[in-house]
Amino acid sequence: MRFYLSDQSNPVDKRHALWKKTLPANRQGNAQIDDGELKMGLTYGEYFSAVEAFVGSCPELFNQANAPSFDNVSIFLEKHGAFYHPSRIAVQRGDHLDQYVLNAAFSEPGRQYLENEYNTLKMLEEKYAYAFFPRVFACQEISVDAARTVSMFAGEWFGSFHEFHVSGMDRNNSGVARVWDPVNTDCFLSEDQAYHVYAQATKILTACYDMQRFEHVAAWHHAAGDFVVNLDMADKPQVKLVTVRRYAPMLTIGEKSAEAVLNGLLLFLLDLSIHMRLDRLDGVKEIRWLDDFVVRATLSGFFQGLALQLEEQHIPDGFIDGYKRFLADIDLATLQDLFRAIAGRLPKGSADTPIVQSHIEKHIHTFFHALQSPRQVIFSLETGCVND
Repeated sequence: MRFYLSDQSNPVDKRHALWKKTLPANRQGNAQIDDGELKMGLTYGEYFSAVEAFVGSCPELFNQANAPSFDNVSIFLEKHGAFYHPSRIAVQRGDHLDQYVLNAAFSEPGRQYLENEYNTLKMLEEKYAYAFFPRVFACQEISVDAARTVSMFAGEWFGSFHEFHVSGMDRNNSGVARVWDPVNTDCFLSEDQAYHVYAQATKILTACYDMQRFEHVAAWHHAAGDFVVNLDMADKPQVKLVTVRRYAPMLTIGEKSAEAVLNGLLLFLLDLSIHMRLDRLDGVKEIRWLDDFVVRATLSGFFQGLALQLEEQHIPDGFIDGYKRFLADIDLATLQDLFRAIAGRLPKGSADTPIVQSHIEKHIHTFFHALQSPRQVIFSLETGCVND
């Protein structure tokens, strides 16, 4: 078994200077601090040794047929997060390379997130069987020493898919999305490509929304790299969701009436339209508010997601046409009340909150205009970009 930092140009073993150094606590490379003191975490050597033990405990998943050892396995430490330290596991099987993601958590909050994510992805796989989030295969506690363990689970690796983040602002203060492709480091999305990316992200979240239970994929964020994109040979984007931290009801309603279903879906859409516009510059810097085209993309993707729900028979025939009429009847004052209530309930300590509150009034009018515009594509199920 071989260990690397990101790629094969950075091999790591017991002689490497990093082997006995502590892993960073986040993707900025910062050490873990607890009450102002440096907190001892997991070393690189302990991390790779734990991953090796995990791989060894799952021979049916990682071993090569008839191979007596794991010499065909390479481990690539991809990045560091506040909760996870994910690796890519590459298994060479003859001329074919199989790849998996391995998420590892050492902190107590990270462990809780990891166990919940594993169970949630398993549940969503059984509930929807969509191909745009990863299958998961194993979840275990691996011992580091007599007193410490690491929580880990393996999942499907989306090869050729990469994070995308707003990167640099043009003279109109509009964000330009950049794809984090290590091969093509100068890959920026055109507005048309970006439109499709945010529409597909919305489609995925809408397709997973439970109308009866009001459950949705929660706690996602563009800054965390939760969505990834692949550009095909024609530069058309395909988006997948790589993590689900929480799947829970948006609100609690005693009586599941038709009106409750319509209003619950409306709150989901409005909340989604806000969060779809939030990212961090280059994924790690200050929070940015994305350009108005994201509102049009969100509305288009919302109806694409409903169409998928109809295709999978999660909603009845006629629901989409009825919901179009429901949205068309909403007046500006109602939208203002609802949007302001959503913005007012954002966590006070979140870096997103002041950005949302400073943009919410303009966002309300942009959203209302998009609903009212007869030229909008949202009331068809097309996926193309419409320019005002």
